Amino acid sequence: MGLVCLIIFCGSFMFVVSNFHRGAVKTVSLHWPTLPQPNHSTKPQMPSVLVQPDKSTLPKPAEPIKQPSCAERACVALTFDDGPAAATEPLLNHLATRHVHATFFVLGMYVERQAPIMRRMVSEGHQVGNHTWDHYRLRDFSPAVITSEVQRTNDIVQQVTGVRPTIMRPPYGETNLTIMSISGLPQILWSIDTEDWRDRNSGVIAQRVINSASSGAIILLHDIYPTSVDAVPAIIDGLRAKGLEPVTIDELLDKPTEVREYRHR
Repeated sequence: MGLVCLIIFCGSFMFVVSNFHRGAVKTVSLHWPTLPQPNHSTKPQMPSVLVQPDKSTLPKPAEPIKQPSCAERACVALTFDDGPAAATEPLLNHLATRHVHATFFVLGMYVERQAPIMRRMVSEGHQVGNHTWDHYRLRDFSPAVITSEVQRTNDIVQQVTGVRPTIMRPPYGETNLTIMSISGLPQILWSIDTEDWRDRNSGVIAQRVINSASSGAIILLHDIYPTSVDAVPAIIDGLRAKGLEPVTIDELLDKPTEVREYRHR
């Protein structure tokens, strides 16, 4: 009885034949080939000059997408008065979720106590405007009081956020030449009054804005009312469905500097 095994290893052929006959075994001896030994005393040669990749063939990073100005697209400005307040933080959450920047006309007397919210407001790209310190009806007060109301608010906003307001909304939307002269700031009024101070109903407020809005509108809301804040997601979605993009006052009016009244673009 005979058994033949064929073994192939590293390209060498070896045959082992064993004849089993009445207990006798005949073995064919095989000799392993002698392999060359590596010379460890010789270090591998490295190229003297490293080949640099051809940068002209590498993909270039994409250019940042620049939004067209409001002279080229339909914009509206969402503005919020009388804060910062407890409801301002959830409002910032809504705006962040929908990637919208708004303008906040703040009262100086609340700025320092709501410093973290103010700093977040600025860091997330929102605009801060002056709404005076105490919300007085300025036309009923002396130039000295008007000066204090405006300057103290500018100072505390800058102290807390590092940014000094460049626009103002006079309380009740009432201004005159004296107020403009003393403040030295553009007076930002509005074209859409949501009357959210009267109608504390989010659905009513949202529908009022959406039905009234057109390109260039300045929309007045208050971030001191939770019902107004709750209306914001529906307002943004409704505006965008009409082809209107919410922006800041600076974006809508191209950074106004002339000291006069502004009600829309």
